Amino acid sequence: IAGICLDADRLYVADNQNDRVVAFSKVSPYTVLWTYTTTNFKPASLAVDSLYLYVPSEYSNAIRVLDITTGALVDTLNFGGFGTYGIAVDDTHLYRANSSTVIQKRLKGGTYGIVSSFTIPSAVTTNIVVDSSYLYISTTTYTGFKIYDKTSPHAFIDSFPSSGSPGITGALNIKDGFAYALFGNSVASPTVGIANQYNT
Repeated sequence: IAGICLDADRLYVADNQNDRVVAFSKVSPYTVLWTYTTTNFKPASLAVDSLYLYVPSEYSNAIRVLDITTGALVDTLNFGGFGTYGIAVDDTHLYRANSSTVIQKRLKGGTYGIVSSFTIPSAVTTNIVVDSSYLYISTTTYTGFKIYDKTSPHAFIDSFPSSGSPGITGALNIKDGFAYALFGNSVASPTVGIANQYNT
């Protein structure tokens, strides 16, 4: 499993090994609602808004845009660069790591033109999450996640943890004002410090 996200009704899973994305209902028995698959797809991270699911491919620059209700392919975006290392969307913009260190903010729709961009120093982006004010970015070279203002010039706000080495962040999500991050074999849900930690 290379990525997972959800909306009000569905759970979406990027099944990298089987070249497919599967949408499930969010209630038991978690019925499969639709499956999208194609040859050499290798879906990576996922992002969803009220209409579409955005799915980068691991070994190409393509981002497939799928209808969240039917799973039908609506569009294929190709912005060039060196692949997509992380992706997030809000109501008006798509945020994409177009290389290991550069984050692009693009206007959704039309040509998805670049609004702004910034660089994460000496890092390989693994996840991007966005809320109403900030971008939360995890990387393979930092043992936590960094927080940036989502408006240009994308000022650095903070990082978690500020010191120490709890382990590489493997997954990252935002819910109800908390950032949930996977550190090694535990999940921390910090606001300023660790509010709760769940061992898995």
